[in-house]
Amino acid sequence: MDATSGKKKFRFNEFGHDVELKCVITPGMPSFLFTFPQLKNFSEKTIRWPGHFDGIDALKECGLLSAEKVNFKGAVFRPRDFLVATVEPKLKPLPGDRDV
Repeated sequence: MDATSGKKKFRFNEFGHDVELKCVITPGMPSFLFTFPQLKNFSEKTIRWPGHFDGIDALKECGLLSAEKVNFKGAVFRPRDFLVATVEPKLKPLPGDRDV
Protein backbone atom coordinates (compact mmCIF):
# COMPACT_ATOMS: atom_id res chain seq x y z
CA MET A 1 0.00 0.00 0.00
CA ASP A 2 1.13 3.55 -0.63
CA ALA A 3 2.60 5.57 2.21
CA THR A 4 0.08 7.97 3.75
CA SER A 5 -2.86 5.94 2.44
CA GLY A 6 -5.66 4.63 4.63
CA LYS A 7 -6.12 7.88 6.57
CA LYS A 8 -8.27 7.54 9.67
CA LYS A 9 -9.26 9.99 12.40
CA PHE A 10 -9.56 8.87 16.00
CA ARG A 11 -9.82 10.38 19.48
CA PHE A 12 -7.04 10.02 22.00
CA ASN A 13 -8.40 10.42 25.50
CA GLU A 14 -5.64 9.35 27.89
CA PHE A 15 -3.22 10.92 30.36
CA GLY A 16 -5.30 14.08 30.67
CA HIS A 17 -5.43 14.72 26.92
CA ASP A 18 -8.53 14.57 24.73
CA VAL A 19 -7.55 15.29 21.14
CA GLU A 20 -8.47 14.23 17.64
CA LEU A 21 -5.54 12.67 15.78
CA LYS A 22 -5.02 11.12 12.36
CA CYS A 23 -3.16 7.98 11.40
CA VAL A 24 -2.00 6.67 8.03
CA ILE A 25 -0.31 3.57 6.71
CA THR A 26 3.46 4.00 6.63
CA PRO A 27 5.14 0.95 5.13
CA GLY A 28 8.48 0.74 6.83
CA MET A 29 8.73 -2.66 8.46
CA PRO A 30 8.43 -5.24 5.66
CA SER A 31 10.80 -7.58 7.52
CA PHE A 32 8.08 -7.91 10.16
CA LEU A 33 6.09 -10.02 7.70
CA PHE A 34 9.00 -12.46 7.40
CA THR A 35 9.68 -12.48 11.14
CA PHE A 36 6.07 -13.44 11.90
CA PRO A 37 4.90 -15.57 8.93
CA GLN A 38 1.74 -16.63 10.84
CA LEU A 39 0.27 -13.14 10.37
CA LYS A 40 -2.51 -12.95 7.83
CA ASN A 41 -2.68 -9.12 7.84
CA PHE A 42 -0.32 -6.46 9.06
CA SER A 43 -0.12 -2.69 8.81
CA GLU A 44 2.15 -0.13 10.34
CA LYS A 45 0.59 3.25 11.03
CA THR A 46 1.95 6.65 11.99
CA ILE A 47 -0.05 9.05 14.14
CA ARG A 48 0.06 12.83 13.73
CA TRP A 49 -1.97 15.96 14.52
CA PRO A 50 -4.76 16.88 12.07
CA GLY A 51 -3.38 18.70 9.03
CA HIS A 52 0.07 17.08 9.11
CA PHE A 53 -0.62 14.57 6.36
CA ASP A 54 -2.36 17.19 4.23
CA GLY A 55 0.94 19.08 4.22
CA ILE A 56 2.88 15.93 3.34
CA ASP A 57 0.46 15.21 0.49
CA ALA A 58 0.97 18.76 -0.85
CA LEU A 59 4.75 18.26 -0.84
CA LYS A 60 4.32 14.92 -2.66
CA GLU A 61 2.00 16.42 -5.27
CA CYS A 62 4.49 19.24 -5.93
CA GLY A 63 7.27 16.69 -6.46
CA LEU A 64 9.33 17.87 -3.50
CA LEU A 65 9.51 14.36 -2.01
CA SER A 66 10.69 12.79 -5.25
CA ALA A 67 13.91 10.75 -5.27
CA GLU A 68 14.20 11.16 -9.06
CA LYS A 69 17.08 13.46 -10.02
CA VAL A 70 16.24 16.78 -11.65
CA ASN A 71 18.40 19.28 -13.49
CA PHE A 72 17.86 22.87 -12.39
CA LYS A 73 20.07 25.52 -13.95
CA GLY A 74 22.87 23.01 -14.39
CA ALA A 75 22.66 21.55 -10.88
CA VAL A 76 21.52 17.92 -10.66
CA PHE A 77 19.89 16.86 -7.41
CA ARG A 78 16.96 14.99 -5.92
CA PRO A 79 14.11 17.31 -4.83
CA ARG A 80 13.78 15.35 -1.58
CA ASP A 81 17.45 15.93 -0.72
CA PHE A 82 17.03 19.67 -1.38
CA LEU A 83 13.90 19.81 0.80
CA VAL A 84 15.59 18.00 3.69
CA ALA A 85 18.72 20.20 3.48
CA THR A 86 16.53 23.31 3.51
CA VAL A 87 13.99 22.36 6.18
CA GLU A 88 15.86 20.10 8.62
CA PRO A 89 17.90 22.86 10.31
CA LYS A 90 14.63 24.66 11.11
CA LEU A 91 13.12 21.56 12.73
CA LYS A 92 15.72 21.18 15.49
CA PRO A 93 14.32 21.65 18.99
CA LEU A 94 14.91 24.97 20.68
CA PRO A 95 16.30 25.14 24.22
CA GLY A 96 13.50 24.18 26.58
CA ASP A 97 11.42 22.34 23.95
CA ARG A 98 10.13 18.96 25.02
CA ASP A 99 7.97 16.25 23.56
CA VAL A 100 4.55 15.52 25.02
